[in-house]
Amino acid sequence: ATIVAANIVKMFSRLHPPSYSNAIWMANMGTFPQLSILSIAVGTGGTTLWQPANGLAGAPNQTIMGLPLFLTEHCQALGTVGDIVLADWSQYLIGGKAGGGVQTASSMHLYFNYDKTVYRFVLRYDGQPWWQTTLTPKHGGAGATMSPFVALATRA
Repeated sequence: ATIVAANIVKMFSRLHPPSYSNAIWMANMGTFPQLSILSIAVGTGGTTLWQPANGLAGAPNQTIMGLPLFLTEHCQALGTVGDIVLADWSQYLIGGKAGGGVQTASSMHLYFNYDKTVYRFVLRYDGQPWWQTTLTPKHGGAGATMSPFVALATRA
């Protein structure tokens, strides 16, 4: 599977504009060899899409199109949906279980032979995007939806 500059530009174009100031890129580690050489040709020159902050000496802090890039094993494998994600996490809601606080427990029995006490703390949380669906701009045309979360589609 390959990643081309047009993929990245299209993803950026689908990001809801108010999310520009908060959005970050997240990508699987396997995407890095391709991301690091992406460029857009301009005449006989061009520009790279991937930039380490403060030049190569500033790595591992990196950007794509000016937004921070975080390489993580939590994104999907190269070539599958979710290998690269553009996300504005300020548009993600997190909530705790109703009526649930921190549950605590301790046991002196588990490691009794070692003179140790074991403690357990349980918190129940869940989250989901604030948006229930994508936004179709008033003058956007067919297929011009926007969202604070954009994932690159499966590629061959």
